Amino acid sequence: LARELGAGAGSAPAVVIGGGPWRIEKVAHGVAATNGRAELPLLDGIGARRGQGESVELLRTFDTLRDLYLTDHRLDGNPVVPAAVAMELMAEVAQRGWPDLQVTGLRDLQVLKGMIIDNGPREVRLAARAAVEPPHDRLGVDVSVEMTDPANPAHRYYRATLELSDRIPAPPAYTLPFESDLEPFGLEVPEAYRRYLFHGPLFQGIRKIQGVCRRGMVADLVPSSPARCLAGAPAGEWLIDPVVFDSGLQMVILWARTHLDVTPLPSRYRRYRRFAPLAGSGIRCDLHIQSQTSESLFYIDLLFTAPDGKLLGWLEGMECPSSRAFNRLAGGHLRSA
Repeated sequence: LARELGAGAGSAPAVVIGGGPWRIEKVAHGVAATNGRAELPLLDGIGARRGQGESVELLRTFDTLRDLYLTDHRLDGNPVVPAAVAMELMAEVAQRGWPDLQVTGLRDLQVLKGMIIDNGPREVRLAARAAVEPPHDRLGVDVSVEMTDPANPAHRYYRATLELSDRIPAPPAYTLPFESDLEPFGLEVPEAYRRYLFHGPLFQGIRKIQGVCRRGMVADLVPSSPARCLAGAPAGEWLIDPVVFDSGLQMVILWARTHLDVTPLPSRYRRYRRFAPLAGSGIRCDLHIQSQTSESLFYIDLLFTAPDGKLLGWLEGMECPSSRAFNRLAGGHLRSA
């Protein structure tokens, strides 16, 4: 910089210090300009307010009368907010706060405490704040999002970093490395839901299991619609279909019950890369078992592809702590019904 400034008037003019391409100021102003009214189904009818600095805050109430999917996602008989719904909600909050950009990924998602809706509606606070430093790999911002108890902000439910960019990147090329190893699963899908899973009809997104092996599993999934999962026919479409995403996690349970006789409850992951919405006539999901440190802990990737083979989303490095004690959850939707 010193050399450039000292080069003298005889040199050709060039911009040495200027406004960066990060667009944080412009995006922040966009919150006020749009008044937070983007058509996002989980935030339908909910306004956002600007906090201090580059931040957005809002309150959202989970209620079985509005969040119809809660009836079909129960643990030990109690409705529990699925991690996939929390993930979609945090993505919608970031999209609401930075409408000029697009959600292209989530990093370091952590399930800090499960959210049980057992004594009537429960309100949560969502706070999103843009990082001061711009990301090195794209034009956009990183936004940290936390879901907490409004009465006690130290009581955290979920945490993640949302990646927003000026455009959604092209997906990488992908081929399944173990397709020739796949064998028949051995159970029809309805029987798999009865025997191994606890998900009711709204969350039964697995259409067909193509095969399974020690290295993973392949299945066909059915996309969902917000109008089926939420009362009141909210406007907008999913950013990350929580039923499709959760169905990928259901595949993890089926694999673990088949090979280890344990039930995993995923707790965190490294990154989800979003190349397109999880929408269309059908989606293929490839489950890769990346490593297994013990019988009770393994790590997986999930890859979601369209019928034409285009990669829609890639979940990397999900941690899956498991236990035989969780096997008791199987068939919970039948007992609840």
